[in-house]
Amino acid sequence: MRFPYQQHSRNASEAFPQKTTRLLPIIPVTFHGKEQITIDMLVDSGASACLVPGFLGIALGIDVHSGPRQKITGLGGRQVEARYHNVDMYPRP
Repeated sequence: MRFPYQQHSRNASEAFPQKTTRLLPIIPVTFHGKEQITIDMLVDSGASACLVPGFLGIALGIDVHSGPRQKITGLGGRQVEARYHNVDMYPRP
């Protein structure tokens, strides 16, 4: 399956004053749990896991406060606690 990059607007910055758009690898993904939900997701091919907000897990019928946990540190050193669950997800053509 191939998905084209999508053009999205962005705020110009001091570093890139002329850049008002960017190309992003965003694809539609369908999650299957007790419910089925399709959302657009930003693809990070270098990521070691797919992280989604807790409200998506709740909407899928997952007890988001259970599951193995891990502290994850992001840009700026901010740390969050992630909970891991097995979920079926498929790209939507």
